[in-house]
Amino acid sequence: MKVASITVANGGDNIGIYVPFFATSSLTQILIIIIVFVVLIGVWCFAGYKLAENSLVSSVLERYGHIVIPFVFIGLGLHIIYSSDTLSYFIKNLFL
Repeated sequence: MKVASITVANGGDNIGIYVPFFATSSLTQILIIIIVFVVLIGVWCFAGYKLAENSLVSSVLERYGHIVIPFVFIGLGLHIIYSSDTLSYFIKNLFL
């Protein structure tokens, strides 16, 4: 139930991004996007399965995952903000 609640709560930004994206895409582009999406879901699920099968990886994640995962998400967020120039855009529009 927690996962479903978080998914619904985080869905608004996805609607705001993907509706205009798909609305401006042609049928061919949408089909390509769907095919790539389905294939990559399979790749990620297979990679996750293989990693979880590894006893060393699974024991480390069970022991330290609750400590490491927040830093991974924070680092990912900072990388996205930096690589997309969001911070400079925000500062420029806030102070000018």
